[in-house]
Amino acid sequence: LQWEGVDGPEAVDLVVLLAIPLNEAGTTHMQLLTALTTRLADDEIRARIQSATTPDELLSALDDKGGTQPSASFSNAPTIVCVTACPAGIAHTYMAAEYLEKAGRKL
Repeated sequence: LQWEGVDGPEAVDLVVLLAIPLNEAGTTHMQLLTALTTRLADDEIRARIQSATTPDELLSALDDKGGTQPSASFSNAPTIVCVTACPAGIAHTYMAAEYLEKAGRKL
């Protein structure tokens, strides 16, 4: 599917609609966006979402919070500082942070 992005048409695999009551617009939608972007940053969860063929499979994948990897102790590891910000809102910042953490674990 082609979607009109900031830099022109972009290929997309998933389109998500959040229908939030107006009185919860400042809180609920940000909580949902944060949870959704965190899950979509997890390769396994994203694959389950994309391969779901029934509503139950989709809901099960969305309910999965992903595996939390225990922090490893690195005595001689370098310190890496990553900075992320988003003028449009915090959801993008959380998503960027997830990807930065994932990339850092691969170093």
